[in-house]
Amino acid sequence: MKYTAPIVGMAFRPPSAKVLNQLAMGHSLECRRQPENEYDPNAIQVFLHDFNADSKLAHIYQECLEDALPDDLPAGRNVWNKSALTNPLFLGFVAAKTGEAAIIAKAMDKAGINSIDGRLSLTLQGSPAVSLEIGDNDYQRINEGGEDQ
Repeated sequence: MKYTAPIVGMAFRPPSAKVLNQLAMGHSLECRRQPENEYDPNAIQVFLHDFNADSKLAHIYQECLEDALPDDLPAGRNVWNKSALTNPLFLGFVAAKTGEAAIIAKAMDKAGINSIDGRLSLTLQGSPAVSLEIGDNDYQRINEGGEDQ
């Protein structure tokens, strides 16, 4: 089944919004379950891999590095420290308030997968979203003794 869900919480994880605005549509993102999240047991984190000075995303990384504050200065919304530039970069969460996180988390749990690759897309309102597919192959892999067995 195909899912598209908004990515939220970017303002609390700078430079996530800046990075997402510069990525090409369809760029690979990782969706990772976080069932131990104290606020939402259906939480799904969204990560960007290969975010460093030696990757295809080096120009975005370098721009973020130039805008970053030294680690000894306070950061906040839309202001980040150099130590925030991690690889993978934690971009935000699959939206919970709209119900997508619960639906996708249930499908991931049913398939026995903790992590799945998605693609950057947009909501109808033009906000960043992640599109992913959890299909029969995911369920079949579990039933045939694959992951998490």
